[in-house]
Amino acid sequence: MRKCYFALEFQFELSKFVTTSNKTLGVPTHPKQDITNPASVSYEQKSKEDLVQAMDKVDRAIAKVESEINRIQKKKTQLEESAKMPPEPEKSASSPQRVEPKHRDLWQVIYAENRKKAEAARVVLDGLCPRYDMPLYNQPCDTKVYQQNLKKNEEMRPKLLKFFKHRSKLQNIRERYICARYDQLMQQWNNKAERIENSVKKKAKDAKTREYFEKLFPEIRKQREQQERVDRVGTRGDSCRSDADFAQIVDGLSEQENQLNHMRQLAVVPPMLLDRDEQRVRFISTNGFIREPFKDFKESQQLDSWAEQEKIIFKEKFVLHPKNFNLIASFIEKKSVADCILYYYLTKKTNNYKALVRKQSMKPKKPKSGRSHVRTFDNFLPNLGFPWSCLVNGFSSEPLHMEK
Repeated sequence: MRKCYFALEFQFELSKFVTTSNKTLGVPTHPKQDITNPASVSYEQKSKEDLVQAMDKVDRAIAKVESEINRIQKKKTQLEESAKMPPEPEKSASSPQRVEPKHRDLWQVIYAENRKKAEAARVVLDGLCPRYDMPLYNQPCDTKVYQQNLKKNEEMRPKLLKFFKHRSKLQNIRERYICARYDQLMQQWNNKAERIENSVKKKAKDAKTREYFEKLFPEIRKQREQQERVDRVGTRGDSCRSDADFAQIVDGLSEQENQLNHMRQLAVVPPMLLDRDEQRVRFISTNGFIREPFKDFKESQQLDSWAEQEKIIFKEKFVLHPKNFNLIASFIEKKSVADCILYYYLTKKTNNYKALVRKQSMKPKKPKSGRSHVRTFDNFLPNLGFPWSCLVNGFSSEPLHMEK
């Protein structure tokens, strides 16, 4: 009875599965047809083949799901076992164990020692602050300090712009005041100079001085008369008596213009006066500063450091090589070129080196090897079997010498 029940249940489930698989696979359902009809038989075979393929597909899906479930269960058991085991001590990442080769070169030994020292120093630093394995930021703009600086800049920027504008405005006002004050003082000075130039005493004194110098230098008088002639012709207006007067006027005007341009090129515009804030800033250079110049000067004047032998060597070598202090210093061990130059200028008045050099140059030069200073008549006259000097000296034993 139980077997029949299970058979009927299996048949019901199978029919239910077939209907669902047909719906999913798109197989159309048709009413039962007659078995004796061959068309109906072929259709039943085709439906059975589709059913078998669908069942195979379902079986493969079921197997795949079961394998995935088994894999997940295995992984779950492995994780549970690893969780039950005691935790292993973590290895410090700062000092990883390195396998050093047996045979190393000198640079490898030095590199390994430096690495060990660096790791030891890093351990000390790790105790001072918390360690960060990951980088704190990828770009500098990612940090909080950078963002805080941007906010401060946005807050301070309008204040700074306002301050600089106000300062530039005050500076322009100050420059205009200084320029106006300069023009006022310049006008006062011009009026005072004009008043002094037009005074009777000044004109009389200038005339007396001019007469004195014109007597000594007639060229000054000619130049003055020519200038007066040009000025006199220029005051007449456009009327010129001749072409010579016109050429003279043109030359005088061109000369005045050239002088004016030359004076403008030589003139230098003075800088503006500094305000109080700028006057506080000062730069005092101490380059070449000598704290005790008199002491240094006295030490440089001392000649006691020169031994007698060194003085003799200096005098001898200076006579042979005048003012060649590089060569002279090479013969004196404890003296430099600067010491030799200083000694020369301190003793040139007492030793009179020029006279010694002149005396050395006036000495006769030594003869070259293989030649004699004295020549006899026998060297110039023909060979007669006896010396010609015997005829002159009466056959004396001393030859007649003739200087070169």
